[in-house]
Amino acid sequence: HVETALNLDTTSGERYRLLGRVRDELGLFPEAELFYREALKIDAEDVWAMNNLGLSLIRQGKLERAVGVLARVTQVKPDVPRFHNNLGMALELNGYFTAAAVAYQAAVTLDGSYQKAIDNLARVSELKDKPGIPPLDLGVAAKTFADEIEGSKGTTQQ
Repeated sequence: HVETALNLDTTSGERYRLLGRVRDELGLFPEAELFYREALKIDAEDVWAMNNLGLSLIRQGKLERAVGVLARVTQVKPDVPRFHNNLGMALELNGYFTAAAVAYQAAVTLDGSYQKAIDNLARVSELKDKPGIPPLDLGVAAKTFADEIEGSKGTTQQ
């Protein structure tokens, strides 16, 4: 049904995002990634496409790339606890436990009853960053992703 709707209006980012979600649910993560990126070419601030892309990248094991995407979504929409929690997960999986704790804390600050973020914060709060990981600047990571999306406008995946 979503594909039929997309054929009716190929300029709708929401339809690409929904196709991405369907592919995610089917475990077709590379295809999901392509559809989320198409949605972002249409609307570079589609926070749900960004969030879903970040999670899809995590599922694909593209952990470093997920950080930039999820850092960007927290810049665009900083008041959504789930986005901070998801950023925390990407940071944690990359070994940035200190930054992960900051992201989880942001989620808890926004919603003190968000149990996943509370549990995640408790798990990483005493951990030291993984030895040997390079310094991380979330602002630069977010900008790199935003520039990547901006640079991809005008190209389409078929």
